[in-house]
Amino acid sequence: MNEDTWLHYRLSGLGNSTTHRFEEFRNLEDIKKYVTEVDAKTDKLFARITKDDLRRSIKRITRDGSEESFELEQVLYQLPIEAIYHFGEIFAEFWKMNLKAPYYPYLAYSKESGKQ
Repeated sequence: MNEDTWLHYRLSGLGNSTTHRFEEFRNLEDIKKYVTEVDAKTDKLFARITKDDLRRSIKRITRDGSEESFELEQVLYQLPIEAIYHFGEIFAEFWKMNLKAPYYPYLAYSKESGKQ
């Protein structure tokens, strides 16, 4: 949702957040469908982005109601860091339950999705 919110809502001026809510995702297929849709939108964005676009300002309303602005380039650095952070949280929850955390490296993902 983070990628969708930053790149497809805030950058486009459609609002501060995606309209999707966590409770809408009832099973793994719902999540896969959403991820596929976001990936397709991001692919289209990256196909047309220019160097000048990297300086575009993206505004975010914080929890206290104040507004922050970031350049697209800053956001593009933050998004993978945020994803890695959340993967770590998920893995830690698996480990706390004495379950083996899944490991899905990018190279395997790119091979399976045909993005080599």
